[in-house]
Amino acid sequence: MHQILEKADPATFEIIKNSFYKIAEEMRVVLAKTAYSPLLKSAGDYSCGLFDARGEMVAQGPDLPIHLGSMPDAVGAVVAAFASDVHEGDVFIHNDPYFGGSHLPDVNVVRPAFGDGQLLGYACLRAHWPDIGSATPGSYGAVTEIFGEGLRMPPLRLISRGTLNIDVEKLILANVRTPDERKGDLGAQLAATLRAVERLKQLAQRYGSAELIGYMKQVMDYSERLMRATLLDLPDGEGYFEDYCDGDGIADNASGEDARFRICLSIKKVADQLIVDFAGTDPQVKGPMNAPLSVTASGIFCGLKTAVDPNNLIPANSGCWRSIEIRASKGLVVNAAFPAPVVYANHEISHRVADMVMGALVSFLPRQVMACSQGTSAILTLGGTDPRSGRHYVSYETVKGGYGRGQTKTEPLSVPSMIQRTILKCSRFTARSPRGAVLTIRRGMLRVALHLYNNEDDVQRLRTRWSRLRAARQREPFNDIEALNVTPLNTIKNNCRPILYPAKSYPEYVVAKRFDL
Repeated sequence: MHQILEKADPATFEIIKNSFYKIAEEMRVVLAKTAYSPLLKSAGDYSCGLFDARGEMVAQGPDLPIHLGSMPDAVGAVVAAFASDVHEGDVFIHNDPYFGGSHLPDVNVVRPAFGDGQLLGYACLRAHWPDIGSATPGSYGAVTEIFGEGLRMPPLRLISRGTLNIDVEKLILANVRTPDERKGDLGAQLAATLRAVERLKQLAQRYGSAELIGYMKQVMDYSERLMRATLLDLPDGEGYFEDYCDGDGIADNASGEDARFRICLSIKKVADQLIVDFAGTDPQVKGPMNAPLSVTASGIFCGLKTAVDPNNLIPANSGCWRSIEIRASKGLVVNAAFPAPVVYANHEISHRVADMVMGALVSFLPRQVMACSQGTSAILTLGGTDPRSGRHYVSYETVKGGYGRGQTKTEPLSVPSMIQRTILKCSRFTARSPRGAVLTIRRGMLRVALHLYNNEDDVQRLRTRWSRLRAARQREPFNDIEALNVTPLNTIKNNCRPILYPAKSYPEYVVAKRFDL
């Protein structure tokens, strides 16, 4: 096999490497088309990846950094639990943060791929379920143990040789508030991983199973070489940064005050190696702000990859992270020990440490870093019982903010990201590019949806769609849509304050909808 790979031409390597990444992207498309919950279909709170037989990530989709950095641990947990007891047609499921997961709402579906009877690797899709049980709708609550955060699943065999374990499925659905929606989302995960396995089989049939396994290793080695070469081109140095979180959601005294806690981070770069150390960080807290080490590592990987490889030239996989060593003692807030609650870590600690990476690097790599981001996902969960049907409902929303700018950029980089479906209260809010304002909101409480389109055809299709909607409104009035405006950017006057998109990222058209509340 190694002799074959040594003789393989670069073109074949590129074809197979890109095939791996396109398979991960196709998983994303399948899930988006088949999932039930808006959190998956619209918000895209899921991630896809391909892994070798040891659980190392070979390729990832264009998904969420907080998921992707920790998914090798999730697949590795399945490999460790079942070892050689893996068969064609099997599917595994788990969400346990202490067995390679991130937090309980992130459910991993892992499906092995075989070619000629040989295990090629795994497809894994991690999807955030809007509810996984617990005392609060959405499974986010101020609890002091992970037992209160919802249904915790160690690695389980959901499907054995093509046969669904009905008892496992019943157990899962009996512990969530919206079982029909969860069953639909689970089916979408199964469909997406099945598509990935089929694609891997096709590659194995074309290139050979043994050769394909060899190429998986080559792809990761390639990323490692690029990462190390990039680090060698950067100056050596050391940096330190510390930051605080305002609290963990649990009162620390009789007056109800919530004590803040500290995170300390140092980074040392020597040649092609980076060492990230959390010495001095506070111990884990009572509330659900603690992070499993895999979640902390995801934030570190995200920050370092952004700084070291700003043009995203290095394929992201487990090979990238071989040059990075993370040191954090067990029991720290960034490396929680069982049974500490962890549900908020994905949205708080991961953001915080990614920003702190930039703060630590600025002392010796000032031209590689950017200012802090919003620093949180600002989760809002709503739930209750529908009085019309008596059925439970859960709604999960994220209120996103912006990103900081870098020292070497002439244009600011702060972006009002994920503004869709966000409720804003402001006297004046504007968004504009160097070519003109794209959205202006004045006074009052508005719900704003911002959609970006790149060409006239897209805009014309949207005009047609909304013309039909207006006609329907005339037949049967409803209150949610007040007005629609479709305007080319270059026709709007420069009469409002600029807000921070790089010019090259602007599309030609922006569509804004205004809703009555």
